[in-house]
Amino acid sequence: MTEWRIPALSLGLRWALIGVGVSVFIWTGLEDDRVGVAAGLGVALTGLVLAHGLTGRIAGRMLTGAQIGAAWAGFGALMGGLGAFATVLLMAFKDARHAHPFPDSPAGLLAAMLARAPGWALAGALIGIGFYAAWRARTPR
Repeated sequence: MTEWRIPALSLGLRWALIGVGVSVFIWTGLEDDRVGVAAGLGVALTGLVLAHGLTGRIAGRMLTGAQIGAAWAGFGALMGGLGAFATVLLMAFKDARHAHPFPDSPAGLLAAMLARAPGWALAGALIGIGFYAAWRARTPR
């Protein structure tokens, strides 16, 4: 039976979170209205915050069999669904910080991004299952 121990909180994870935070800080200062950059930062920030929080709380717990696949799928779904929400928050924060008469991210764009959250959650779950399948293929039996 395949087992996987949830890793402990690592220094690399903390540095990655700091790096994404600095990237968000720099991005909010630029005149940039591209949605792709905001989406990438929102999903990266969400994934790192989730990983940081989960490894801090449940590190060392042993998962077996289907629990591993369910954990990866659940993490991916949370990362995708909450990533869309984090992207909207980042875009709204940037608009508030710049205070233009015409915002870089209008309300219709923010609403459309929130409407994509279920699709992003499904995509994240499928990506998580893909990571689990790749891990299983490389794990010796």
